Amino acid sequence: MEQNISNIITQYKTDTQSVFHTWFINNDERLKDFRAIRRGVKQVIDDIKNNSFGIDFKGSSLEIVMNSITEQKQVFIGAAHPFYWKPKLPTIKLIDELWFQKGTNNVLCAFEVEKSTSIYSGILRLTDLSYTISDGDEAFYLVVPEQREKDLQLQLAHPSIKQNNIPIKYILFSELRKNCEALCKFGDSHHIIEKISKPYVC
Repeated sequence: MEQNISNIITQYKTDTQSVFHTWFINNDERLKDFRAIRRGVKQVIDDIKNNSFGIDFKGSSLEIVMNSITEQKQVFIGAAHPFYWKPKLPTIKLIDELWFQKGTNNVLCAFEVEKSTSIYSGILRLTDLSYTISDGDEAFYLVVPEQREKDLQLQLAHPSIKQNNIPIKYILFSELRKNCEALCKFGDSHHIIEKISKPYVC
């Protein structure tokens, strides 16, 4: 096991396209800057302990540290690199239910059941999913109890949600319970769900 891990690390470090090599621009220079920042932070601590820090930010040891940090723009750009692809994975796993086209990986429907959890977070998960996998034939549903219908409508009316134009519909628990048997008996595709869903109307 230890040997396998060592081999993986070696392979990762020798891959010129890995994040290990692309995280920083001008790696050696950046690492030297971090050492300087560490020394600067230590100086700030010493100044505070010795009561020599003063009352002005301008000209203080803290100003020097902050200037060094803000100059590391490329580091922060590099730090965002992993998140260009990871959300596409943390998104699928967070969705409550997915309906796939038979025999394929094509998602036809996504369902977020919000009995007591945050409706807004459910909307965001569906929105993230739509940006990740949407090719125009998906349907996105929130499933909620009757007493949460007004809250759901208020959340869907939020400007940041409306401007995304994601076609999110919702299904009430009562409608699902009442029609469950008929859906199972007569449904021949995912389009049957539309019969009991409600579109949000501004």
